[in-house]
Amino acid sequence: MRINFHLGVHATDDSRLIRAVLKNRGTLAAQGTYVPAPRQYRSLIRDALNALGGGRASADAQQALIDAITDSDEVKRLVLSHESIIAMPTRAVQEAGLYVQAPSRLKTIQNLFPDHEVEFSIALCNPATLIAGLAALADAASLAEMIAAADAVHLSWLHTMRRICDAGLELPVTVWCNEDTPLLWPEVLRAITGWTEEAPMEGEFDLVAMLLTDEGLAALQQSLADAPPADRADYRARLSEALTAHGRRDQLEMEITLPGWTEEIVARITERYLREWEEICALPGLTVIRP
Repeated sequence: MRINFHLGVHATDDSRLIRAVLKNRGTLAAQGTYVPAPRQYRSLIRDALNALGGGRASADAQQALIDAITDSDEVKRLVLSHESIIAMPTRAVQEAGLYVQAPSRLKTIQNLFPDHEVEFSIALCNPATLIAGLAALADAASLAEMIAAADAVHLSWLHTMRRICDAGLELPVTVWCNEDTPLLWPEVLRAITGWTEEAPMEGEFDLVAMLLTDEGLAALQQSLADAPPADRADYRARLSEALTAHGRRDQLEMEITLPGWTEEIVARITERYLREWEEICALPGLTVIRP
């Protein structure tokens, strides 16, 4: 069995991805892909990880966990999503960096299913946006600790991803830039689920619908219906034009107001993030989805 863990990260998804995937459960099941609702497995996985303590699950333990999560004996692919499985929100940003436990946690998760093919998918985001998003989940003391640990401009996804690649895990890891997700949404849905149908997936317009005005969404859908895009590049170009002309500013732009942070600090964090993203794309062992 191939098991895909969507890991978030925090402040990138708000469960929209798994909700879109769940809309296709019937068609995916016919392909051998099982998509359980998160409530069916998150506590089970947490308890199993705690019980193993990092060790490898036996064949019987693996089968017992799979049986508890699924209701079919014909599963070829299992899709799971849990943004806090590699770090709780208060531990995502530490003095040592972003998600510093990620390499060891990926290995621990793999040990849940050592007899199966485990793969991971991760959306990276601007560290400034990440901390602003985590602020909503943290108390004042935790937020102060995160901001102090961040040391503002020293936040680095490159360091985190390089450590994952250098850990020798030999695990497939797919990454994309969260800021590009509106342009990549159909590809991301397919990458996670292994969708093999030529027909569009349900939920392919879910994210776009949130970002566009009603008029802009209707115009885009009419345009795509009247003249289907020639390829993915054509689709992205037309979607980009729609977002520019009819995008909802309250959804496309996030105001970052954190204690001690200035616009200059946010700009410097963003500049480093964009610069490092290009280096991340070149790291060996990663599959990158990008426009």
